[in-house]
Amino acid sequence: MWKLYVLGRNGAFKCFRCNAAGSWFDFQNKLLQRHGTNGLHAETAAQATAPTSQPSKGLRDREFGTSQGLKTPVLLDGSQYIQQAEALLKDAAGMEYLTGTEGNQRGLSLDTIKKYKVGLTHLRWDKEEICISFPWLRAKQAASSPDDLEMVRYKVRAMRDKSKMRLQPKGGGWGFFGWHLVKEEHSEIILTEGEFDAMAVSEGVPDIPAVSLPNGASSLPPELLPVLERFNKVYLWMDNDAVGQEAIRKFAAKLGRGRCLIVGDGSELLPEGSALPKDANDALKIHGPDLVRRMVYSARRLPHSRVVGFEELRGEILHELLHPDQICGVKCQSLPQLDKIVKGHRRGELTIVTGPTGCGKTTLLSQLSLDYCRQGINTLWGSFEIRNSRLGKKMLMQHAAASMEMEVSSENFSDLADRFEELPLYFLNFHGSSDVDEVLDAMEYAAYAHDVEHVVLDNLQFMLSGQGRGYDRFDMQDRSIEKFRRFSTRHNIHVTLVIHPRKEADNEPLGMQSVFGGAKATQEADNIWILQHVVPHGTSASVKYLEVKKNRFDGDLGSVHLRFDRQQQSFVTRSDAEIKAMRTQKPG
Repeated sequence: MWKLYVLGRNGAFKCFRCNAAGSWFDFQNKLLQRHGTNGLHAETAAQATAPTSQPSKGLRDREFGTSQGLKTPVLLDGSQYIQQAEALLKDAAGMEYLTGTEGNQRGLSLDTIKKYKVGLTHLRWDKEEICISFPWLRAKQAASSPDDLEMVRYKVRAMRDKSKMRLQPKGGGWGFFGWHLVKEEHSEIILTEGEFDAMAVSEGVPDIPAVSLPNGASSLPPELLPVLERFNKVYLWMDNDAVGQEAIRKFAAKLGRGRCLIVGDGSELLPEGSALPKDANDALKIHGPDLVRRMVYSARRLPHSRVVGFEELRGEILHELLHPDQICGVKCQSLPQLDKIVKGHRRGELTIVTGPTGCGKTTLLSQLSLDYCRQGINTLWGSFEIRNSRLGKKMLMQHAAASMEMEVSSENFSDLADRFEELPLYFLNFHGSSDVDEVLDAMEYAAYAHDVEHVVLDNLQFMLSGQGRGYDRFDMQDRSIEKFRRFSTRHNIHVTLVIHPRKEADNEPLGMQSVFGGAKATQEADNIWILQHVVPHGTSASVKYLEVKKNRFDGDLGSVHLRFDRQQQSFVTRSDAEIKAMRTQKPG
């Protein structure tokens, strides 16, 4: 695939031959490193290699892009928002939460709160919540003063429950919290995972602007890359957990490894035995602004992606020893018994799922993918057997946790769809027989543009139908599985692939050898799950259970007995009493 893409809207590039990817900054440097600057006039070469002191002409108009396919949002009146935000300074509960140092309080100064224009509002989820609002502000084009601002959007987060977050207005553009503090003379910037972290960093390092990513560690939208091109150094300070550390590698690839500096966990700056801060806000609240400043100025560059020494691995090994629960992966909340066997959902793995036709594989996988989606795992669904509208309906009903077939109305559908739309869920637009390289092309784009961490492909036979005869079918399937395995490893993305079983005797449990095709699938897979559906001899009740036949993570194997709950349109785990009753039920 001799293809190189340069996205016209932001200059990001992707080479599908060598897998190189990054920003316009990286592309420019790679060309200059390879071909040199001898063929350029001296002044042209200097302009090409020197960072610009201000965005190029026309860049300011698209400073914060819009989501793909959406119209440019109407900019909000920044001054009106700021007047409303000042109400926070008169609210005792809000100010105590932001300035206090107890429990989950934030330990921020009043000056920082004012500087970042943080506000207070009320929004309703299951009940009305007091929320902190974080504006995405920028200077107006003909600004007459530093306070002459316009607002692209703002994020609200409940004080009581940080999982309750919302972006307002719905369908708006992307922006950075704190961008209004970035001036033309700044050549360095600090990117943090959260809004409170950006404000904490600002207290320790007031000379370098600190801004927050719009979606935390979940994604860095390509629409925002152009405004970061001007900076010589980009400091990345993510949370000290598995998700945050993985985000560092992901974002550095987008921004250009050469100019990214990674803020460490502070272990070399603290006395031995001291608790390490989990994020920048924690560092400020517990250890003060001096530690924040020292952590930023001791930031290091990422090591070479292909060559590392033990020095670079020490921190990662220590983290795994101290936090074994984090390396297990994201927990499955809807089927906890499955989680006891597989120990979580991990990136970079290939899971093969098989089972008889009509046993519920799609239903089960849509349920599990929604489970992980609700926990912040960006997911890409590729259904080659049923159309996206039918799949979307199934997932919408599962997300609502109740069948709404007879109760749907325009009012409740709109509310439910709005909540469903907030999930980090995307769909591949393929159906039936499809070229594997085109599917991989779309997966590559989703990995870059939407930072997907989980891809579900349902199913391999429908994807390859009609593309081979006889033994060619097996060779084509093996080559496809090899490509999906390579994609999973290279991009550190979990790929779940459905493969229908061979024709087996009715009412007999399936085994590893039942997976259709050659041995490639079972060899390459990290996990093999079989959704069994049988009627045990001597009984009349059919039994459905998910059997884990391969688990490369720790070797644990086992089964989870399932029952389909029509009210929830999802599977639930059977109790021990139910299983015992089924085993003793006689025919007739």
